Amino acid sequence: MRAGAAANTAATQTLIFNARLDAAMCGLLLVLVATILLDSVRVWIGILRGTSEAPVREAPFVLSRLQTEEL
Repeated sequence: MRAGAAANTAATQTLIFNARLDAAMCGLLLVLVATILLDSVRVWIGILRGTSEAPVREAPFVLSRLQTEEL
């Protein structure tokens, strides 16, 4: 009977650890998403007010030299 109780205790401890780990990972994800969202709102407010410029980081358009039949 004690072996079953020990196994049950070990399983319970594992479940508690997993629940705490899930909560910590969820909290970290929440902080990261909130940080990205708040920074995006800050940038958009600056752009819409005209106090900052929208930086463009795209490469300029380059016409492809491939012919249609080569695709």
